[in-house]
Amino acid sequence: MIASILISLCPVFIFLLFLIIFDSYKLLKLSLLLKVIFLGCIAAIASFWIEYLVKIIFHIHVATLSLYVAPPLEELLKATIIIILFYKKRIGFLVDAAIIGFAVGAGFSFAENSYYLSMLNHETIFTWVLRGFGTAIMHGSTTCLMAIISGYIIEKSNSTRIKSFLPGILLAIFFHIGFNLFILPPVFMTVLLVAVFSIVILVIFQQSERGLEKWLETSFTSDISLLRTLKGGRFKESKAGKYLYSLQKVLPKEIVGDMLCFLRIHLELAVRAKALLMLRETGYPAEIDSTIQDKFSEMKYLEKTIGRSGITALKPLLHFSDKDLWQIYFLKKSHHK
Repeated sequence: MIASILISLCPVFIFLLFLIIFDSYKLLKLSLLLKVIFLGCIAAIASFWIEYLVKIIFHIHVATLSLYVAPPLEELLKATIIIILFYKKRIGFLVDAAIIGFAVGAGFSFAENSYYLSMLNHETIFTWVLRGFGTAIMHGSTTCLMAIISGYIIEKSNSTRIKSFLPGILLAIFFHIGFNLFILPPVFMTVLLVAVFSIVILVIFQQSERGLEKWLETSFTSDISLLRTLKGGRFKESKAGKYLYSLQKVLPKEIVGDMLCFLRIHLELAVRAKALLMLRETGYPAEIDSTIQDKFSEMKYLEKTIGRSGITALKPLLHFSDKDLWQIYFLKKSHHK
């Protein structure tokens, strides 16, 4: 019984641990990972009761349920957690998306396999090997794949819309159905799944970290240049300054002045966040300035004063992508550690 528990529940968390170890920046907090694992468990419990009600109400055979109802339902429930995190700007990079996606699937498989352990007492070790290395890794990898594809689309389109998540969800459902079809013998399917997932995730980690380094380098230089211009008294003659001061024709001068202050504070925080990321990547400790919280408070006040129209007008200067907004969130969370 102990062997069955270990084999059915541990492999997926060992894979998750390896993903965390291979992440060079290690930006995800343990508390967030524990929360998404818990939410994955909740999703599994919700799917069990929904599938049970569907089976009772519509008199659907178990085989039909597992093939045509369970995959879309389970993938949608897991995807909902990922979508909420993207909307809340809790996911900044593809590596983070991969780890969080796999963590959601790990929580889901933990609850599912725990249920089957309590129900199937007389199954062989072989059954639990297939569930631990096959079904559990499948749940983690499909949600991981959905999160990565969604993150890539959001990054390229700079838009967090429902349609950005559809390709990832559909592909996750497709692979889930393919796994449940048992096109190959269970052992071969399990080995193939583990091998393919390991290779894919390794390639994604390498590409994501290269993209992150490139973004840090180019974005950091751009922010520093604009901040120096702003503080050096030459901002009014720059293209950015001419654009901002031209807004005085349609906005009160006081609002434009507040927008200028908001721009300066936002750039200072963005530069500080990128510097912190660079230090984190190289392994050096980084201390958070004690004035950071004051800057956040001032920026929040200015955001209310400027209003939505003012923030929209500033977007061309602030490069408001999801990744840029995430860095501010990261710096704020680092300050509260």
